[in-house]
Amino acid sequence: MAKPRHLNHAPIVEALLHVKGRYDDVLDRSFPKQVRTVLGPDFPTAEERIRWQQTVTVKDGAVLSDGPTKTSDGPDGYRFRSAAGNKVVVLSLDGFTYSQLQPYPGWEPFIGEARRLRSLVNGFATPGPCTGVELRFINLLELPLPVENLKDYLAIMPSVPGALTGAVNAFLTRVDFEDPGTSARVSFTEALQPSTNPRSAALIMDIGLSLDFVEPPDEATLCNALAALRRTKNEVFFKSVKDKLLKRYQ
Repeated sequence: MAKPRHLNHAPIVEALLHVKGRYDDVLDRSFPKQVRTVLGPDFPTAEERIRWQQTVTVKDGAVLSDGPTKTSDGPDGYRFRSAAGNKVVVLSLDGFTYSQLQPYPGWEPFIGEARRLRSLVNGFATPGPCTGVELRFINLLELPLPVENLKDYLAIMPSVPGALTGAVNAFLTRVDFEDPGTSARVSFTEALQPSTNPRSAALIMDIGLSLDFVEPPDEATLCNALAALRRTKNEVFFKSVKDKLLKRYQ
């Protein structure tokens, strides 16, 4: 495992915060215009989020020839994209979502911007009770080629089965577990795939965490919960890699 520390060039390509709490306001057709007014010129683009339901009819063990039927009740939310394209706010029947694409500014700027935007929206919208929070961090790590031994870079990795030998060209690993310290559900996904850089291989490390609340939290409790989830995310990340992999991100 790697030594936990601050990385000046964190390999995070997307950081996402989701606060569960239904926004019934999205069913009002005037809602996106109101949100764009509140968010200001920094978020000029509004897109409908359509929820589709697909139905497949099976009879006597066979799918009927007319195939699946798709139905939609219209938009269940709206996506607001920043002018630069690296920030996205989603307001829906599922809650509030804030996504930050590269470059990742660091935890404090990220969570501060998410809280600011959510406060602006909640100033005129009426969300339902907060039932939980989710954090997700997608990392893109470059492994310099040739990679003689993945164990030099990764603490968690698959192996070629049995007595077989050969270079690992790609893999996909997912582990879901519960963190005993926070009772959060953690989803860890690791995938090795070709890179656009011919001198390296691309490792995707996707860490998602979710926590449900028995009672709606106040703002202080919500912030403390997010900070705890972030600590768990960092622990998972640094225990999954070796120091050799992180040199270029110092």
